[in-house]
Amino acid sequence: MNVDFAISWLRALLLLALLGFFAFNLVVGLSKGHAELQFPRRIPLGAGQDPGVRVLLLNRSGPIPGKDMQPEPVRTFENVEITVLQTVDVVTPDDPDNPERRTTLRSGSKLIALPDATDGIVLSSKDWGTGGKEPHWPVTRVRIQPQAISLAETPAELKAGPAHREPTAFEAADGEAVFSLQGRRYRGSIELLWASPKELMAVNCIPLESYVDGVVAVEMSPSYPLEALKAQAIASRSYAYAHAWLARTARQAFDVIDGEDDQDYRGTGNGTGLVTRAVIDTRGIITVTDLSHGGYPFAPLFSASSGGYSEDVKEVFPDARDANGQLIASDVMPAQKDLYCQSGAESLGCTSTHWQTTWVVKPADIRAALARLYKRTSDPRLSQVGYIKDLRVGRRDPRSNRVETVLISHTQGDPIELPSHIFRMMIGPGLIHSTLWTLDSPKKIDSPDGRTKDYQITCFGWGHGVGMSQVSAVEMARQGLSASHILEIFYPRAILRPSW
Repeated sequence: MNVDFAISWLRALLLLALLGFFAFNLVVGLSKGHAELQFPRRIPLGAGQDPGVRVLLLNRSGPIPGKDMQPEPVRTFENVEITVLQTVDVVTPDDPDNPERRTTLRSGSKLIALPDATDGIVLSSKDWGTGGKEPHWPVTRVRIQPQAISLAETPAELKAGPAHREPTAFEAADGEAVFSLQGRRYRGSIELLWASPKELMAVNCIPLESYVDGVVAVEMSPSYPLEALKAQAIASRSYAYAHAWLARTARQAFDVIDGEDDQDYRGTGNGTGLVTRAVIDTRGIITVTDLSHGGYPFAPLFSASSGGYSEDVKEVFPDARDANGQLIASDVMPAQKDLYCQSGAESLGCTSTHWQTTWVVKPADIRAALARLYKRTSDPRLSQVGYIKDLRVGRRDPRSNRVETVLISHTQGDPIELPSHIFRMMIGPGLIHSTLWTLDSPKKIDSPDGRTKDYQITCFGWGHGVGMSQVSAVEMARQGLSASHILEIFYPRAILRPSW
């Protein structure tokens, strides 16, 4: 009886062990399958597994529209004048194997490109042949790329020729700038795209880590603490990676824009060794949402200063999506108190810009801004705007006290209610620094001529307020917090994931 009982127990134990073994392998297999499902290789990997990025460069030149006003940068060029800084190949992906569609320019050369209604892109350089020449290439894309590259080419790549290279997968062998455009120096390659008979687009194709090195140098001061720079490097890399994923899925010609629409970039040569170290130390690390939110890469937003309370991503960017196209939940970038912002602004000596600011808005300025907004959006409410009678707060967020909407009353129709973020951008983000207004804002005050009332707006912080506050990150780093801890506070549902 005892022997039979022992054998029965032994069989039961063996059965449980087998069940446990199969259950373990099932979980591992499902986890692996889930990981592969969640992180497909949507972006082809380039040099050193770096996925690369395509940056749309803005045209910052042009006539000044009025006294003391700066022209707004536009996304296209009527012509592009490039100064070559080291030997480059000029090729076209449209006709990659045609020897007549390839030439070389040496350091110091200048290249001018123009769009043409019938001939595609017109190229001109005094350094082409005796006296120069002006080839008309019937193509939609021309690429200027370094001849001496950072990767050894395979025999197949050598046979295929330089026009077949993936432009974001390499840069010059010395890692230095290859060309300059409008006084800014750029690494990598530049691709000129025919946009219309009168317009070209200029796209800087570059490894992602090189791009991040350029972004961190201008989005933060290179003198900031290392851990703050590392937090910025991870945020900027993640932002570009998520946008590149979405852009390439949608087959767009570029991934991100150099400017306020995405991240400030300005090319290369603006940083220090500390910035480069921050980029190298965090190489390949991006943010992904936790599995309860899908586990996809997402673009972590940031601004100069939260003003003491960060904003819910849904309030400013309700259509923000992760790399898989899913809407970002509020708790990924939530509205929450920021205990480090004021002390950060004070320690940096920038309280007058990054903590509390005041601006006076005139009724005529509001009316003119609404007219510009109508030209961009064709919002029917803005087609007939009379004289401005009143400006007041529509709704406030009870959590952060940030203004959600503003109401604009005028003489030719019903009051216009606009999201406060749109109103701020409409008037000017450098004038109204944030949507975290004091309770008495907008305050009516007498105009200088005493005939009308102007509107005085006092606000805290600088920027949209979603995600990481940069002055707060600096203060956190000074108090000993690591980059991962800084990011965890601002993005509580994010996971840091090494991706290459």
